[in-house]
Amino acid sequence: MPGFISHYLFGIEGCDLLPDDYIKQVIDKNRHPFLIGLQGEELLPVNIHALSRQGLSYRTAARHARNQEYGAIFNHMLEYISTLSGSSRDACISFMSGFLCYYIIEQTIAPYVSYRVYEWMPLNPSARRKVMTRMEVESVIDTMLLRSHCHMEPSQLNFEALTFAGKKDLDAIGKMMQSAILATYHRKISPSEISSSLKNMRRQIINMEPTRFLPLIVLRQLRSGFSRGNLRIYTDFITDDQDHMNEKHNIWFPFPGWTHPLTASVEELYDLALHSSRHFLEDLDSCLSWGMDNDSLIRDVFRFEPFNNL
Repeated sequence: MPGFISHYLFGIEGCDLLPDDYIKQVIDKNRHPFLIGLQGEELLPVNIHALSRQGLSYRTAARHARNQEYGAIFNHMLEYISTLSGSSRDACISFMSGFLCYYIIEQTIAPYVSYRVYEWMPLNPSARRKVMTRMEVESVIDTMLLRSHCHMEPSQLNFEALTFAGKKDLDAIGKMMQSAILATYHRKISPSEISSSLKNMRRQIINMEPTRFLPLIVLRQLRSGFSRGNLRIYTDFITDDQDHMNEKHNIWFPFPGWTHPLTASVEELYDLALHSSRHFLEDLDSCLSWGMDNDSLIRDVFRFEPFNNL
């Protein structure tokens, strides 16, 4: 998937594209839960896809298995939100809106990242090497997108502000995710685990001053010290020497067995995902403000295939 900054930029730009409807108003008034939701499963204390592989959820042999997983999670979020009122409801809606944006950009750009990572790695790489290579690619993509969209470097972002949530909002989010994970995977988590995961996320984002005396091996050793491999190390003024953004439009394939070669760049995939985000968030708006049946949104999540029109 793209990294922390890419999720943040995508959510903010996707929200800006919305009309002044109910969802946009809720997000504007509850910005911090939305920003946390943009990091999706990174906030969770469990690896939801590992749970799915254990047969606890909607596992299929097709590549749409994750669509079904997320569809189930979103459906259970909506069911939980229907029982809430007041500020807790608004915080959970804003968080779910961010999580929905996360799902869209993850489904759209993660296949490209995975293809490039495995293309550049040696045969039979270790699990640690896979994680570190992916983190390097994601960090470059993050930095390039931030520079092209905001004319900023990572050191100019306030990462602590982007990962802040008040205790009341965090408690509401934690209870919702506790309910959704239990209903989807039959796995118990506590709201306090969500709070701890957020603190860990904040500690794992580091900006380092650029210096030619900081070799790549040092960054790899730093990342390897984290068991889940989530350490984000950003360096200002880097260049995309290996064309991680695919501006040269090299051929790639999103899934094994995919027969139609793609040449889309990260920027093109990003724009494609933005178009989808408006559709999904407007569906969510209809569910929550007009009482539309949840089935329409969940069906769109199940069927989401961003590459058919490329």
